[in-house]
Amino acid sequence: MISDAVYEQVKDEVIVRELGKVRVVGKENPVGVYELLGRKDDKILLPDALALWGKAMGHLKTNETDPAKAAFSQYLRLSPRDPAAERYMKLLDLGLKDNFVIN
Repeated sequence: MISDAVYEQVKDEVIVRELGKVRVVGKENPVGVYELLGRKDDKILLPDALALWGKAMGHLKTNETDPAKAAFSQYLRLSPRDPAAERYMKLLDLGLKDNFVIN
């Protein structure tokens, strides 16, 4: 994983999957984190899944929970048992809104 600060420095060179926000000890504001998937010139596995992931995360950011849930469901059909997607689906099933920061 890399932080949003690191991502800003390398975003033109790498492929990432945004994982959300994490509340870090000693910091007041949550920090964005990303999963490093490879370099821009690498062939990524499941580009359709990665596009669905971005769509789902976009819906989370705007509190569109039903479309987020639909996009994560589609994502999980392409990439079953993904822990991050399963976590977001569980939070959405619980009816949580606007509270997707990992503590």
